[in-house]
Amino acid sequence: MEVVTPQRKGRPPSSRFVHLTNLTVTVSTVRALSHTGRLRWTIENEGFNTQKHLGYGLEHKYARVSWQAAKNYYQCLQIGHLLNQLTILSTTFQVHLHGQMTCQHLWECLMAFLLEGYLRRHPLEVLRQCRIQIRLI
Repeated sequence: MEVVTPQRKGRPPSSRFVHLTNLTVTVSTVRALSHTGRLRWTIENEGFNTQKHLGYGLEHKYARVSWQAAKNYYQCLQIGHLLNQLTILSTTFQVHLHGQMTCQHLWECLMAFLLEGYLRRHPLEVLRQCRIQIRLI
């Protein structure tokens, strides 16, 4: 909540901010806490906007049916968004993005494979035994 007091002669208007936190707010920590809180809000807001407007289809599904169903839906959407971000940032995925190849096209190819492809057990077992490391750019 922000309360702005009237401007005094020659001085910019002062502002008063209220913080809800379990951390101790002192004169020496108030700036850092405010800055960190604003950064967190920005990150959360960007993620929410991405999920709502950029292909994830976030909406109030199941909200009238069941609160548990709505929570499950949103948690699955969050997991999908996280996996998407990790995949796009991985160096392994980046090598496939050349020419006119886009992330959208690669995702469509992956979806097509998941719908129509056939997985053999042996190669999956070999992969399961390997230690891997995911490197992000």
